[in-house]
Amino acid sequence: MRVGIEKGRPSGVAAAPPAKSFAHRMLICAALAGAPGIIRGVYGSEDVLATVDCLRQLCADIRLDGDTAYVTPSAGEGGDLFCRESGSTLRFMIPLCLCSGRKITLHGAPRLF
Repeated sequence: MRVGIEKGRPSGVAAAPPAKSFAHRMLICAALAGAPGIIRGVYGSEDVLATVDCLRQLCADIRLDGDTAYVTPSAGEGGDLFCRESGSTLRFMIPLCLCSGRKITLHGAPRLF
């Protein structure tokens, strides 16, 4: 984000992009909730998209539309979860996988492990 500051009376609005770590957490909470939810301000970084893919496989139907995520909890399939290069995704998925009671394999880029 670029903000220009010039001499004069201050006015206007500057919106800071939300932190990726909040997006991971909000998506996980919505996936584990007992009802569908909508999350606004989710930007599709590679890390967040890795979490979305894992949650889709594990426990939720997620539709992304711009910066909005529509999350509906589901039974999911488990199996193989691909964390890509996202350390956050890996850290968040480990306890979810352990609590699922299913056999799940976490995959990632070689440098992640």
